[in-house]
Amino acid sequence: NYVLAPEVRRKVTVQGRIARRELFDVLLAILEFPGLTAVRSGDVYKIIPNEADYEIADLLFKDGKAGMIINGDWSWSGYKKAGLDIGIAPLPQISSTQFWCEPMVSPKGFSVNANISEEKKKWAVELVRFLNNEENQLESTKTLFTIPTLKRVQMSAFVQQDEFLRNSQLQVQHGRAMPVVPELRAIWDAMRPSYQAVLSGALDAKSAAAQMQRLAVQRIKDMNE
Repeated sequence: NYVLAPEVRRKVTVQGRIARRELFDVLLAILEFPGLTAVRSGDVYKIIPNEADYEIADLLFKDGKAGMIINGDWSWSGYKKAGLDIGIAPLPQISSTQFWCEPMVSPKGFSVNANISEEKKKWAVELVRFLNNEENQLESTKTLFTIPTLKRVQMSAFVQQDEFLRNSQLQVQHGRAMPVVPELRAIWDAMRPSYQAVLSGALDAKSAAAQMQRLAVQRIKDMNE
């Protein structure tokens, strides 16, 4: 997906975050680019083991049997606690397009039930304010090594002097905000069998891209009926 995103951006102009309507059209761009061919090359050149999922990749990396891994900021503290001597860097720029790899960025947030009593609402709001104040965000950042949302904390000496957090923040800037819409589930579910077929050699890249588009449109249609 990281390889596909900048190629899609080359074909589809999306201002700001991806909107609900654009989810229907975004995979059309895949028909004309070599991103899926690049996915296939990972198997052809034996870059990835035949049996590899997230858990296996994470374990191989922790055991020193994998030279690199693409992972999120939820994993940094675990790697640090494991005593690994590692560094992090943003996902690379695609040479054919000069666009950076663009992972979806999914921020965490808080929601309050509209039907709660005024008394409970008061304490819920107070809790959210407490969790998001500058002192607590900095403390959470130091403990979990996740990216803070307050700009003052982002620019703090602790964040700016830490390679993990500094480069994580740079990756966020290269990413794209993930919309909170259920149709994304349909997109992911449509892509999975197709790129797995490419990896196994059962489908060529062009056929797989067409299949992705067809499945995505159908799944979104089914969701909204």
